[in-house]
Amino acid sequence: MLVTEAVIHHLDLVAELPGAPEPDPTAAGIARATLDGLAGVGGLPAEWGVREALLKGAGRAALTDTDRALLGDRAKAFPLLG
Repeated sequence: MLVTEAVIHHLDLVAELPGAPEPDPTAAGIARATLDGLAGVGGLPAEWGVREALLKGAGRAALTDTDRALLGDRAKAFPLLG
């Protein structure tokens, strides 16, 4: 969970910085896996890339109607992090 929090904070810090480095891929993968677990059975949609999954899972990006359809009842749990 600590890695997930660090990756989300990294994304928060670089959100307005064009060309800023992305989080370490290994750390981002751990964060994605954590959010997959928090999302419940089925995890996050496979259609989401890692960055999109992290931003939507953490509530930094809004879910679209398409996202809600992909998630079904799991959408009620969003954001997965408070």
